[in-house]
Amino acid sequence: MSQHVEAQTFQEWFRQKSTQRKYLIQQIAALKVYLGYLKDGYDIAKKGLNIVGDIKDRNFKDHSTYFESLKLVNASVRNSAKVSLIVAYQNQIVSEFRKLRQNSDNQLTPDEIKYIEEVCANLIDECESSLSVLTQIVSDRTLEMKDDERLAAIDALYEDMKDKYAFAKSFTNSTSMLILQRSKEQFEIEASSKLNPNK
Repeated sequence: MSQHVEAQTFQEWFRQKSTQRKYLIQQIAALKVYLGYLKDGYDIAKKGLNIVGDIKDRNFKDHSTYFESLKLVNASVRNSAKVSLIVAYQNQIVSEFRKLRQNSDNQLTPDEIKYIEEVCANLIDECESSLSVLTQIVSDRTLEMKDDERLAAIDALYEDMKDKYAFAKSFTNSTSMLILQRSKEQFEIEASSKLNPNK
């Protein structure tokens, strides 16, 4: 058996090395081009991320400024005439009930006095609750609201306090009429007994 072996000549070997060298040089050149593309792409991505970060920061600052402004109360809202009227109505309600309490002891039964005290206490509590809400609405850094929302809330509180005052006035007037009627009846009974001492 004989094997056919061809030996590579020096020249063929040298040509193969030369071809391989050319191929490697081409690969290096291609890699340098790709490296340039990669660097350009990285720079673009970095600039893009910086722009996105700047926009995000600016957007966050804009939103922060906006939400911070919602916590500050405009002077025109704070100095609204209805704010003063709400407080005035509350003071009038307290005054009405104070006068009623001073005049109710002589002519009313203990149960009637207890009922009047409960009505007065409940209404005063509701008024204080409304004033607490009003204080939050017109105070800085307590609620996040737009000016028109604050004014709408003040309008609602004003109407509510006006209704409370109307109720308090009606209640105290009717109770005062009852006290006056009983005083008149008692006066007539006492006058009648003086005129007719035998009866």
